Amino acid sequence: MQPIDALKSAFKNYVNFSGRASRGDYWWYFLAYIIVSIVLSILDGVLFAGGMGVLSLLWALANIIPLISVGVRRLHDGDRSGWWYLLAIVPIANLYLLY
Repeated sequence: MQPIDALKSAFKNYVNFSGRASRGDYWWYFLAYIIVSIVLSILDGVLFAGGMGVLSLLWALANIIPLISVGVRRLHDGDRSGWWYLLAIVPIANLYLLY
């Protein structure tokens, strides 16, 4: 799976919190998300010199649910409940318990 295919798959299944996401699905989506975020941040700096970050904000808001969805499906692939995703809120415990 390529990064563009991973983005399409994540947006197609953005409300699907059941099932599994392979390692490739998750990491290609995450890589594509980061690359687009960097490009939009650069564009924000060029277009909005005051540092508004409008494009980056819209991109982040559009990806909240797909990012959570693919993360929960990735946890299901590791035989964990999707509720483990809430450990992302806890700074240190998540590194110890999830990895």
